[in-house]
Amino acid sequence: MRPIKLHLEYFGPYEDTTVDFERFTESKLFLITGDTGAGKTTMFDAMTYALFGEGTGDRKPEAMRSEFAPTTAETAVTFWFEHNGQYYRIARKPTQQLKKKRGAKSDDDTTERKAEVSFAEVDDSLQTPIADLGEKATLVNETVQELLHLTADQFRKIILLPQNQFREFLAAQSDDKITILRSLFGTEIFDGFTEALKNQRKDANKKIESLANELQAALKQVSWDVPNIAELAPTPTEQVAYLATQVANAQIAVTQQTTVHEQTVVALTTAQAALQVGQKLAQAIEHQRVLQAQATQLATLAEEIATKRADLAVLNWGNTQRDLVAKVDDAKRTVQRLTDESTQTASKLVEAEKAATTAQQEQATLTAGEPAVVAQRERLTLVTETLLPNAKRQADLQKTIDTSEERLSVLHDMQAGTASTSQKLSKK
Repeated sequence: MRPIKLHLEYFGPYEDTTVDFERFTESKLFLITGDTGAGKTTMFDAMTYALFGEGTGDRKPEAMRSEFAPTTAETAVTFWFEHNGQYYRIARKPTQQLKKKRGAKSDDDTTERKAEVSFAEVDDSLQTPIADLGEKATLVNETVQELLHLTADQFRKIILLPQNQFREFLAAQSDDKITILRSLFGTEIFDGFTEALKNQRKDANKKIESLANELQAALKQVSWDVPNIAELAPTPTEQVAYLATQVANAQIAVTQQTTVHEQTVVALTTAQAALQVGQKLAQAIEHQRVLQAQATQLATLAEEIATKRADLAVLNWGNTQRDLVAKVDDAKRTVQRLTDESTQTASKLVEAEKAATTAQQEQATLTAGEPAVVAQRERLTLVTETLLPNAKRQADLQKTIDTSEERLSVLHDMQAGTASTSQKLSKK
């Protein structure tokens, strides 16, 4: 940052003053002098207040208002500066008591006027604004800090050196100068940092010592592969290096064993796959054998079923002949009845034949008794027309009964065979 111009209004001892720093561009070094209370430090206070809203000392900005300022005049500071080739203007007014604008009965009838600030980028003439950078204190303070990369405290310690401490610094001894410089530049933080580093170093040394002891104890528990380890590696560092070599060799051996193991696993996987294939093949062969036995059994059962179906067909046919059996039974009863009638008829026929023989014998001798002859003829006619047809009918019925009995016998035999077969099937 390079200051260009500073304008003070009722700020400290200045009523209306402009400091033009452009007049000093020909010389890189210039001196600000004056009597005590002339306002030398006030100029630095004004620059610090314009940039950060704070002074260089303990006084607040409100206390920087001139004691001789009338209540009708405002205290204000305007600062123009250049930074990285760009020009800026910042103006501030502290909180102050000013005459009321309305209804004031006298100049002492005042009211508090709040602090004001404005920050803008201007052209190289310092008159024309280019960009408005804020009119609120918080925003302007943040913008100035981001622009200069300095806080108010850093600005006071790095850019400004208060005159009374500078005088002490010139007259002090070396140790005292260190104290003054620490006070001026706030190096207490570095002292604290240095002390913290020392403490950390002590803690680190303790940890190193503790780790060294732990290392010694751990090395004593190691089972060395050589009896003279103390001669081969006298120090713990050398023993650790030897142990690292042994570990590396062991890792190589482990890698080799791992390779062999992986090859074994591959071979085992291949054998397991072949075993699974063989097991599946054996299962398939066993399954085929079972299927073959089942096929043979099914073929046998098929033959038996075919036979049983034929027998069943016969049975079904016999079942349809139930009406015939019933008719045969009816025929038997009819035959029995007819047999009984035939027996009676035969008896009557014998009696009739006897009567006919007697009649024929008597016919030759009888010459008279025509009515008796007529009666004998009628009886003969009855025998001829009734008994003889009944006898023939009886013979036909007997023949039908014999045929039906033969068929019934066949049906009974078939029914017995079917029952036997059904029992065998139910047992199976």
